[in-house]
Amino acid sequence: MQARMLVRRALAVVAALCLSYIPLAHADHETWPLAGGIAVVRGDEMLMANGEKRLTFAVTFDEPFPSTPSIVIDRIGVNDIDVSQELFHTTPFISESRFLAELIALSPLMGSVNVSWVASYQGPCESHMHCPTTQYCDRYGGCDDCSVCVKLGDTFNAAPCPDKCDPYFPDMLPTTTTATASTITGASSGDGTFTASTTAETTATTTTTTTTTTTTTTMVGVPEPCVVCDIETYPCGDECLIVSGLVLPECFQEPGCSVTYGQGSLIHFNTTVDALTQAQARGQKADGALLKLSTINPHLANPDLRETIARVESVALCTDVVCDPAPQCYDEAVCSDGTCLTPRPSTAGTPCDDGNSATDDDACDGSGMCVGIDYCAGVVCDPPTQCHVEGVCSHGVCTDVFAPNGTACDDGLEHTDNDACDGNGVCSGVDLCEGVECAPASDCHLPGTCSHGVCSDAYQPEGHPCDDGDAATDDDVCTGNGTCTGIDYCIGVTCEPLSQCHVAGTCSHGECSTPYAASGTPCDDGDATTDDDVCDGSGVCAGIDYCVGVMCIPPSPCQTNGTCAHGECFFDNLPDGTQCNDGDASTDFDACQSGACVGVVQPTVGPTQGMGFVTVAAVQVEMTTPTNTNSTAPAMPVDDAAAASAAVVSIAALVPGVYEDDVRVDVTASDASMGGGSGVSTGDAWTAMWTIEVNTRVFAEDYVVGKVGEVLNSTQLLQSLAPAGVVAITLIDTPYAELRCLSAVSCPALSCASDEMEYQSQYPSVRKCCPRCLKRSAYLSTETAAYQLALQHYAEAQQQQDEDYATIDLVAYEEARDTWQADLTSYLQAASLWDAQWEDFSQAEQLYYDLVCPP
Repeated sequence: MQARMLVRRALAVVAALCLSYIPLAHADHETWPLAGGIAVVRGDEMLMANGEKRLTFAVTFDEPFPSTPSIVIDRIGVNDIDVSQELFHTTPFISESRFLAELIALSPLMGSVNVSWVASYQGPCESHMHCPTTQYCDRYGGCDDCSVCVKLGDTFNAAPCPDKCDPYFPDMLPTTTTATASTITGASSGDGTFTASTTAETTATTTTTTTTTTTTTTMVGVPEPCVVCDIETYPCGDECLIVSGLVLPECFQEPGCSVTYGQGSLIHFNTTVDALTQAQARGQKADGALLKLSTINPHLANPDLRETIARVESVALCTDVVCDPAPQCYDEAVCSDGTCLTPRPSTAGTPCDDGNSATDDDACDGSGMCVGIDYCAGVVCDPPTQCHVEGVCSHGVCTDVFAPNGTACDDGLEHTDNDACDGNGVCSGVDLCEGVECAPASDCHLPGTCSHGVCSDAYQPEGHPCDDGDAATDDDVCTGNGTCTGIDYCIGVTCEPLSQCHVAGTCSHGECSTPYAASGTPCDDGDATTDDDVCDGSGVCAGIDYCVGVMCIPPSPCQTNGTCAHGECFFDNLPDGTQCNDGDASTDFDACQSGACVGVVQPTVGPTQGMGFVTVAAVQVEMTTPTNTNSTAPAMPVDDAAAASAAVVSIAALVPGVYEDDVRVDVTASDASMGGGSGVSTGDAWTAMWTIEVNTRVFAEDYVVGKVGEVLNSTQLLQSLAPAGVVAITLIDTPYAELRCLSAVSCPALSCASDEMEYQSQYPSVRKCCPRCLKRSAYLSTETAAYQLALQHYAEAQQQQDEDYATIDLVAYEEARDTWQADLTSYLQAASLWDAQWEDFSQAEQLYYDLVCPP
């Protein structure tokens, strides 16, 4: 900014020196080099002359026109004859919207006078209309190209760029110029004023107004800058004329878009204006304005021009100046000549904010202070009622503050009680008698009166009928003090029962009742054939004959001759041993026993009771005639059945966990090798084929098969069977466990579907005698259930084994132990007796020796 002001002063000095060499005739051209544009208005006037030498006409403009235009009369025709050389015109009188021009002739004028005129101006613009079509009026009072306005927006009135600066307007743009001319006839005072006259000898008394409207269509495109004339050239219309010497060339063209050197668009100072930032462009334009101002000689400028120069210079110097915001109650800071002026206090009454929330109507006092009014100063907010408390003043208004709900007060009503504030500023009491009806307290009271919620008492007179509420009394009457009393006529009365189906009665109003005993109360109806004698609830005792309608059908095939007594059937039993059928297919040998039909259940193996394991072994047995220890007795015959029975006992004894009921020995074949026969032989040797079967518990088949094999190959078995004539046992087939049906079952033929399979569980304890058809998709779930059942069978088998040990093996062991104890006791007793006999023998022998061989 300082540099810009120094440049401004330097340019002013140089310009003053230069202007001293410019002829005064040219000084008016230097009055405003910033304009760069020219305002032009054309018009044609038709004036009527009636012998006057002086004609005055007025031109009115649609747009404001500068105050010092130049007037050019192109042609003056009287009756179509050009008389321009014979007339001259005076300097016009200017108002805001029109000027007055005078035409002076040497001889009187008659007829129509045609005037063609042009009004133009080149100076500080005051409207965009003062600038050429492609320019606008900027903040420096000059005309600049529209492209600069789009860039900077620096219009003279700080408004947006005019519509003519829109670079996208249509190609065809109609332009209309309208001027109104009035011909005024009157007298002039010679001092520049004009006075109308109604009568005149040489002055017309009529006024003629002519309006001419010219519409032209101009081809326009993107705005182009005006032509800036070089040094030693002079603008003329839209071109520049060469200046020779100090005399300006004559210009016969209307003012156009050409300006002197140093004026016009910013583009002519920087051809790359579009590449500039706004700040750069604004700064260059301010510098250009200061440069142009320096060419004006202030001594040649009138006061209005000097004022304009000062304003424009201040605007240019303040281009880059940003003033600090003014404090409250001060006007906005203004820049002048590049310096921010001290803000002035705002006008008194300007709204502001003093920062005090308690004040209102804050306003500036004219000296830069913000002052508000506290409308609550000195205000006391007394409570308006007894149900209010002292209020609070806020901005001059007292608030209503209610007393708390339940605050004691007086509502002024005598019949109310418990008066209290309701929390909303209202005092109200409670009418305790509201809705209360003082009904008589009893039959011996009269209706009362309510007062403050309490009813008064009033009694009926003595002897007034009433009800004392006791159902046992009669003849109830009032006693006169509010009490009702009756007479109990059952006092001292006892009501005995009438029979065994009655209970003791009760006295009511002097009369005894005869209530029945409850239904079901035991009694005796006197009939020996009945039972369960009870009262029927109506005073009658009755028993039940349970044999009525009873048919005694024997419940067992072993009973007959049924008779009924007291509802129970009695039967005669058939003799024990009478054959019968107990209806159980799993039993055999059914026979009567004490009136019941009892069958014998055949032993089975495994929990299923339908299948079981059997350990099978095939042996060859060699036998001979049994040895008889009594030599005088005849020889014993060979008996297969006896030997087989002995084998059953021995095998059961030698295989732990196997009992005689579990072992079966079948003689499948036998022959006598000497003097034989069938069945019983008396020969020396005998050979037989035995099939040995041992019922085997589930889950013990491997154990039993192994033990049976050991026993059949052991000498213990052979020794135990020697008394039966067995001399050798040879295994033909290795013992094996066979799972078989324990009862005869005829398995049906199966015809399974394509999605089925013949199924028997792989778990022996669950397997059935006959296979069945099973869906293939159900195999896994069925086998899983079979597995769970097999686990259960295993637990049951273990439990059965434990029970068998406790009931059979342990018992046998205890019996054997007791027998051994008895044998030992007998042996000890015999030994003791033998010792006593030996002692007696020794003493007798000693006595004998003593007698026979005396010492």
